[in-house]
Formats: sequence, C-alpha cells, structure tokens
Amino acid sequence: MNIYREQIVKPRLLKLLAGLSVGFLLFQFFLIRVFWKRDEVQNTVDTSKQAHVHVKPLQEPAQPAVANAVKIFVSACAELNIPVFLLEVDILSSLTPDKSPPTTFSNGCLFGCRQHVTFGCYYKYWDTQGIVQLLKSDFAIHSIRQADPRLHHDTIPTHFFLLDRGHKQPTAIQVVMFHSRLGSYFWHGAITPLSRLNRILPSTSSVTIYFGLYAGAYKKFEVDDVQVDNVTVKVPQPPDSFVQQIPHSRFIECNETQATKFAAQYGIDNSDISQKFQRKARQVMAKGKQLLDSLEIRFWLSSGTCLGWFRQCGIIPHSKDVDLGIWISDYNPQLIPTFQENGFKLKHMFGKISDSFELSFSAGDIKLDLFFFYDTPNYMWNGGTQAKTGNKYKYIFPRFTLCWTEFLDLRVRVPCDTLAYIEANYGPNWFRPVTEWDWKKSPSNVKENGVWPEKEWDQVIQVF
Repeated sequence: MNIYREQIVKPRLLKLLAGLSVGFLLFQFFLIRVFWKRDEVQNTVDTSKQAHVHVKPLQEPAQPAVANAVKIFVSACAELNIPVFLLEVDILSSLTPDKSPPTTFSNGCLFGCRQHVTFGCYYKYWDTQGIVQLLKSDFAIHSIRQADPRLHHDTIPTHFFLLDRGHKQPTAIQVVMFHSRLGSYFWHGAITPLSRLNRILPSTSSVTIYFGLYAGAYKKFEVDDVQVDNVTVKVPQPPDSFVQQIPHSRFIECNETQATKFAAQYGIDNSDISQKFQRKARQVMAKGKQLLDSLEIRFWLSSGTCLGWFRQCGIIPHSKDVDLGIWISDYNPQLIPTFQENGFKLKHMFGKISDSFELSFSAGDIKLDLFFFYDTPNYMWNGGTQAKTGNKYKYIFPRFTLCWTEFLDLRVRVPCDTLAYIEANYGPNWFRPVTEWDWKKSPSNVKENGVWPEKEWDQVIQVF
C-alpha cells in the first residue's frame, strides 16, 4: 500500500516542481524585457537634433588658451589699424573662391589644435611700437631683422614672433612682413640662420615653419574678412591663388659681392653702344615677360642672359640677344601669333614640339631666343639645330627647379641652383669673360644628337 502511494505522490511532486521552475523562468524573462525596454527609451537619440550636438575633441582643453591668444592679437591689430592676414595653408585651402567675403569656416578646432599660427602683414602698415605697448603684458615679442637687399646700408624687420605668457606650452604667433618691391610684387625675407628660432621658441614646442625657410616673392594681392573659430580674420584674395604660389615662391638675390668683384677685375662697359643695347634689351625682356605671363607660360633666364645675371647682376653688353628657357610642357600654340601681334618678328623655328624645339624672334635689332627644355628622370636638356646641315645638338643640364629674382627691375625666374646650371653650360671658367663663342662647340654640355632627315627639313628648319 505504501509503495503504491509513493508511486502516485512522486510524479505529482515532480510535476509541481517543474511547473514552479518554468513559472520562475518566465517571470525572469518578463523582468529582463521590461528593464531592457526602459534602457532603450532612455538611450534613444533624436536624429532630428543630432546635428546640433557638440562633441568636444580630445584637444579641447588647449583650445581656449590658443584661441584666446589669437583673439587678443587680432584685436590689438584692429585697434591699431594693422591689416594682418592669416597664412595657415590648410585653412586658406579650404576657403573656396566662389564664397563672397565675409565667409564663415570652422570645424571646431582650427586655432585650438595648433601651437603655431602664422599671419602676414604689409610692412608699411606695421606698428612695432604700438604692438609692443598693447601686447607686452600678454606676449613675449621677438623681432628678426636682416640687411635690406635694396639699400644694403640699412636693416629691416622680416619676422616677428609673439609667445603668449603664462602657459607651459605657449602659442607661437608668427607675423611675416611682406615688403613691396618694384611696386609690382611682395617679398618676404628668410629666417637666417634658422637656429635663431632655438633661442625664441620653447624647447618643448613642435613648430613647423612654412614662411621663412627661404625668402619668397608673390604677386600683389588684396585681403578680405572671413570668420575662423568665431574670430574675424583677413585672408589673401583669392585664397586659392595665393596658396598655389607658395610652393613656387622661393626668391634669390643676385650676388652683388660677386658682381662688384667682376667689375673690379674686368671693368664695366659704359659706352654709348653698351648703354643703348641694355636699354633695348630691357624693353624686349619686359615685353616678352608681359606676353608670356599673359599666356601663363613659365620662363626663366637662360644661357648668356642667365650668366649675366649670375656673374654681374646685369646684361652682358656684347651678347646682343636675350635668352629665355621654357618647359616644353608649358608650350601654348598661341605663343607665336601673340608675339607676332605685338611687334615681334619670327626669325626662325627649329625642331618640333616632341624634339629640340626652339624659336627666335626679333624686335628691332635685338634678338629674343626661346629655348624649350625637356625633362628626363636623370637630367634636363634643350636642343639646337644647324640650318645648313640639319645637324642636331643636345645641351644637357642637371635637374633643376625655379626661383624668383629681380633682373633689370623685373621679377623673373632663374634656376635655383644657378651655379650648377652655369657650370653645366660654361664650365668651371664661367667667371672669365669670353668674346668669341661657337654655340656648336663652346658649351661644356653640348652633345651631337644626330641629323634631321632631309624629308623633314621643311618642317624642322624654318628660317623667315
């Protein structure tokens, strides 16, 4: 009987325990669902308002100090009517030319994310005394000067550095002085030697200098207002045009010490014939520059004209012509008609666009030779053609880049490593004047380059 009861009770008890367990599990799932749903509601983001949510960048703690330093500096310049303008390349690059100033540009961390902010200023408007009086309690102010390349007996300020006081890593505000030269372009000086900055900038500073590694030259420009990080600043107009000039802005002076040495050793030809030639050559150079600039064709002083600039800061009186180099990649089919429409006569056209192209024009009794250069991985070269024989010649130069300079009161280009360029063409004795010159044999870098096929002579040898 007891055995029978146990067989009935045990299954019922097991069923009851199983039911209670299932009920308890269902209750737990219910609680989890309730609390999960509540958390989803609490953490839901209203996407219609998401664009207005400000997420602070990791470097936000540094932003107030930097932005405040810029505001103090810009406000002081405004009070003194000093039109400083921003030179930060990444910011200028982001300002599209179709925006009509004043414009607003900000990603929330422009001034605040950098230790070094660069401004420029037209030197004639700069007020050193006023800046020092207004800012001496907020900044340590350092001036960098150099000899004025135009006057030689005087020095001019080329850069100012302002370091805000009271911070472990102070903001460095660099102000680049833009001096007007020839009334047609702006020039700024180099920081020489760069080691001078070690005495100005803190050792913990990681400053990258873009303006001052070299002297620079820029087309004249105006400035206008934009807003950056809620600070109204001026920028060059149009900003994209200014930015495009920066990589190609390096400027070098002619070596007047060398020119003085040359004059002392070999004399200066001040004859009437020489003076007349130099005046005419300057006119031809100025007109040729105007026309090439209008066609956006880069050119530089080449051959004897480059030698005259490098050796004696002037034209070689007995050269009787003006020589310019041009990249063949910059050739514009409008070059010849443009020159002809403006008083130049085409004297000859040798070679073809793909090989040894050269042009020669005349303006009165002055010849203007345009030599077209070809680029290879290891060297650069231009070609020559002998009209009577069809013989071809190649003049090989080490690879070079271009810098700005002044020549005959004009802003023109020369190869930056001018000495290497001159030595390639004229050899190690380039300093000694030579009155006799055979273009087929005298240059140090000339190589025979074959002969034009006679069937092509009508095309590659054209004399007018």
